Amino acid sequence: MHFEQKQTKCNFIWKIDNECIDVVDSFVYLGGQFHYTCSMKNVVKVLNEQAMKAYNHLLSIFSRVSLDIRTKLSLFDSLVAPIIMYGSEVWGINDMPEIVAL
Repeated sequence: MHFEQKQTKCNFIWKIDNECIDVVDSFVYLGGQFHYTCSMKNVVKVLNEQAMKAYNHLLSIFSRVSLDIRTKLSLFDSLVAPIIMYGSEVWGINDMPEIVAL
């Protein structure tokens, strides 16, 4: 796969072992959708949506089951935090207002 804007007409034919490589403007890698602009906004948006979904499921469980605060925090740290922090080593250096404070 060759990563490039679709508007640009690529005159090169990229091959590996005589197999052509597709020209794309975005692709999914390790669960994140990467775009030719190198913007991490789409990746962070998807992670934020997934974390909010997990958080809402957790709140639903908390409303039905009586748990102490330590257990609730442990569940949050185990089930929600890893989702939103996934790849933060890469996108975390940028200001991301898309991340909703829980």
